[in-house]
Amino acid sequence: MLVYLTVADLLTAIGNLTGITWYIINETLTDRASKIMCDMHASLTFFSSISSFLWTVMIGVHLHLCLVQNKAKFARKLTGMFHILGWIVPGNVTTILLLISSLCACEIIGSGCRELELVPSFPTVVLD
Repeated sequence: MLVYLTVADLLTAIGNLTGITWYIINETLTDRASKIMCDMHASLTFFSSISSFLWTVMIGVHLHLCLVQNKAKFARKLTGMFHILGWIVPGNVTTILLLISSLCACEIIGSGCRELELVPSFPTVVLD
């Protein structure tokens, strides 16, 4: 399972490198190429971050089952479920967000790419 976590972390690093590269050459790209780079960067970093988090949680669950509850056979049976949770669920979520175009709002200003804001901003009221 550590190999799968490493792959997910490597994809995160590649996504971040893609984002930095896109930021550096942003001025020379056309709007269409900029949109493609933005979508690629946002989807890769979103997918790999969620996948990395889930693989970390699953490693913890696996260790808990093996070491604390002495259920190594049961933990081995969960391997298929771990792959579904670690790769297919983040892939499906990323695909849906790409299809509804809410993963990345590309603007040719500053860094140009504003990734999905998962925590909404609420107006604050100051009472005197």
